[in-house]
Amino acid sequence: MKEYQYSFNTAFDKKALPDAANGGQAVVTLQPPHAGPSVLYVRSADSVGNISGVTKYLFNVRPSPQLDAAGDVTGDQVPDVYTIDPSGNLLLYAKTQGTDRLHFSMAAAYSAAGDSAALLDDGYWTDALITHNGDWLPGDGVQDLVARMPDGKLYVYPGDGYGGFDVGQRREMLLPGGAPAPGTLTQILSVGDATGDGRPDLLATAGSGLWAFTGYTGSSFSAVTQLSGDDWSQRDLVQVDDVRGGSGLDLVYRTDSTGRIYLRQGKLAGAGTDLSSFAVQTAAEGGVDFLYGSAGWHSDDVPFVLGTPDVTGDGVPDVWAVRSDGNASVYLGSGTVRLSSTAMFNVINTSVGTSWNGHTAIG
Repeated sequence: MKEYQYSFNTAFDKKALPDAANGGQAVVTLQPPHAGPSVLYVRSADSVGNISGVTKYLFNVRPSPQLDAAGDVTGDQVPDVYTIDPSGNLLLYAKTQGTDRLHFSMAAAYSAAGDSAALLDDGYWTDALITHNGDWLPGDGVQDLVARMPDGKLYVYPGDGYGGFDVGQRREMLLPGGAPAPGTLTQILSVGDATGDGRPDLLATAGSGLWAFTGYTGSSFSAVTQLSGDDWSQRDLVQVDDVRGGSGLDLVYRTDSTGRIYLRQGKLAGAGTDLSSFAVQTAAEGGVDFLYGSAGWHSDDVPFVLGTPDVTGDGVPDVWAVRSDGNASVYLGSGTVRLSSTAMFNVINTSVGTSWNGHTAIG
């Protein structure tokens, strides 16, 4: 044997030489890259390039005491994503910084109602809408999940610090008078503290309308506003984040009729963003929407598009595209140029055995 090859959550980027004086073993010191789920891959190679089978060691690391960054549930300051698989299970995919693909997932929901925690039966999350970006409950610095469930109600699922959720701890989110019924919502997007009041906010669509829910108190929102003016029945919310820099937060959305992605700059309002500047492009900073993704974004080809905070280290929020063939890619966000196939990388690749085919949500 020539060497051992090993890695955390990635494609064998480290090597160690066997020590003949120690029975051919190699002793190395390792540190997992983040809290929550990780997997250590190990294999060996001989001098002519023959590769052994792979040994995997899957384990959980307790969270660090620092607060979660936006979208990050594993403590490495890099946003992670959840999906709902074809069997109606909620899965966590932990992303590390950079362009490496996603190699494994972890069941992210359980019930601790009995003597010990137990995974949920298939189907619990079927037809749910999910989103995570913010500490909704109970103000512990841990990212929580917001979900519109098949019973037509909106809930917050408190994070456990390991990337998972005890469904027995969920709380119904009450909407103020004048809000659309939760069962009529077609999209939900947790946008963090957009208004600057120290509380996370939520955007949602219902029918042709775009709605903003603000002032969350731990059980209910204090205000709801219909951001009227545009027809949202053929649009998809992608992200609300500071993409262009130097102004309020930006709204990124897809128009399915054209297969394009647009960016609308929000206006500053005190310590936050005036969400009414998202209503129509003439109300936005600059008075016009910017073409951000020029072609190939029809929902038939890309069923799901999701924006997250930066995953590559360049400081600009990125855009995830889940394709109809089960592949998924991350497009590098930019404040100056459009999303491009020359500035993207695959995170789920069916050619190497990973697929999101049949997954019904990402958030």
